[in-house]
Amino acid sequence: RPPSDTQSTSPHFEIIMDCLPGGVPPSKVQVVLHHKHCRTRRPDIEQGIKDEWERLTGVEKRMWWYDGTLLRLASCQRWMDTDGSQEVKLECGVTRYRSFLGTNMAPWSNKIPQEHLSNALGCSVLVHTSDARLMLIRRAADEAAPSVYSLPGGHASADRANIFESMVEVPIPREEGRE
Repeated sequence: RPPSDTQSTSPHFEIIMDCLPGGVPPSKVQVVLHHKHCRTRRPDIEQGIKDEWERLTGVEKRMWWYDGTLLRLASCQRWMDTDGSQEVKLECGVTRYRSFLGTNMAPWSNKIPQEHLSNALGCSVLVHTSDARLMLIRRAADEAAPSVYSLPGGHASADRANIFESMVEVPIPREEGRE
């Protein structure tokens, strides 16, 4: 569930911003990374995340389960610049893979308030070949959404972007805190 209105909805993803036609050049994209955009933590939701992680890793024994850091999309805005080109601003925090599985991907995600959701930033690409074909990938049989065709992509890894881990693991003061 993205943090803003959606234009198109599917059981697997939602398009929250369409920058077509023309796209947006990198020079017109701002990314604001701040701990205030991290997921707000609450003890009962943290327990649900822990329980879901233990359930998933116990049921599906895979070598590649990991709890890496991901970028959390808090908001996105698009506007026309004075020169008539599009400009985009993404406000991001950091979240964890286990939080994504235990909030957004959990069967009870529709009952979790927006500020407690992981909202991991997904990235996909549409490849249109010179012979007028589209490139799709087929997910492995032991992955989430097994054997489904989808666009190539994944999640933006905060680990690979050298974003400091300290934004993620902030202790929970009293009853609430930021992830």
